[in-house]
Amino acid sequence: MADALQAVRNYCPRPIAAKGLRPAAVLVPIHEGAGGLWVTLIKRATTLRSHGGEIGFPGGSVAAEDKDVLAAALREFQEEMGIPPEKVEIIGQLDQVRVGGRYVVTPFVGIVKSPFNAQPNIEEVSSVICVPVSALLDPDCFTTELRTNGAPITIYHFRYEALDIWGATARILKQFLELAYGFHPFG
Repeated sequence: MADALQAVRNYCPRPIAAKGLRPAAVLVPIHEGAGGLWVTLIKRATTLRSHGGEIGFPGGSVAAEDKDVLAAALREFQEEMGIPPEKVEIIGQLDQVRVGGRYVVTPFVGIVKSPFNAQPNIEEVSSVICVPVSALLDPDCFTTELRTNGAPITIYHFRYEALDIWGATARILKQFLELAYGFHPFG
């Protein structure tokens, strides 16, 4: 595990122009499980007005009580997953991602210490989804689509079992896999 994650530890993230965008943060939680490392995602409750029913990483907007974006990521992780910050070892930060023209999301990668015992908040999370990293590294599970909304936009998709992990979540996941494992599905 240490070798794969060293590039994440050493990475210097690129910020994006965030003027007029609301700051938010997510945690890319990884843990050891059967056969290696696993990434944890959530399916957001359909009752949420922002991104309801979507698959993503635990996280949300920076609140007034958060001292910084990392504090927001850890607070949201605890609120949504029931796992306190002291059970998470932050190993690095990835590039910021613009979401929906309203948010700039800062992703952090963290190792959740064993035992991994999520207790999701059912008001915010309809299900916890643990995906083996080995499955995500299979080039057959990764696709792209080109959309145009004034300018061409490449949308990434990871397909795992019946799930379609796409959009900002897939962008973050792709960067994590590139750094940690040299993931380049198209050569």
